Amino acid sequence: MCFITADKDGLSSYTVPHMEQYKISSDDLLLFATIAEQGSLVRAAETLDMPKATVSRRLSKLEADLGQQLLVRTTRRLNLTEFGQVFL
Repeated sequence: MCFITADKDGLSSYTVPHMEQYKISSDDLLLFATIAEQGSLVRAAETLDMPKATVSRRLSKLEADLGQQLLVRTTRRLNLTEFGQVFL
């Protein structure tokens, strides 16, 4: 769960409660950022020079560790969830 607030100027800020409790490696952060940037697990795997299965497995583990889905995956596209946008 994340909280969205707006200040007096209408600028939004996002807070993820207890984010400090998560032990996320810099490799996992890079993996997720690359997936989001590339918009595809296949392109992210190519960019990171690793098998697509490894990218998919690590993303699933990251989501399980966070207890939140980061991406909505379909056969044709990836979309960041609200939590994924905040996490990025």
